[in-house]
Amino acid sequence: MDIVLEKNPNEKGSVVKIIRTIYGKNVEILGGKLCEFLKINLPKYSSEILMSYEQTNFESNLISTMRIEKLIHLLEKSQQGEDISIINHKKNNTRHYKYFGE
Repeated sequence: MDIVLEKNPNEKGSVVKIIRTIYGKNVEILGGKLCEFLKINLPKYSSEILMSYEQTNFESNLISTMRIEKLIHLLEKSQQGEDISIINHKKNNTRHYKYFGE
């Protein structure tokens, strides 16, 4: 996943949409441009502000403090312009079913 438009009048909304896409679509690779955008813009907002924005503007909630912290940690470890893999940090796709019958 990479970024197309870097300048946006609603920067906070862009950050929220990007995080939602990363976790909602189980993105495996973040492109270098996207990483740089997030390195610059993600620290501008607290987890609480981003989660509040999401709750106000979307029906489902995908953003959590833990997810933001993991993303920040990965970004801090990456080199400028480098793609990063987040495949090891996505949810396990194993499905668990419970039987509630008689």
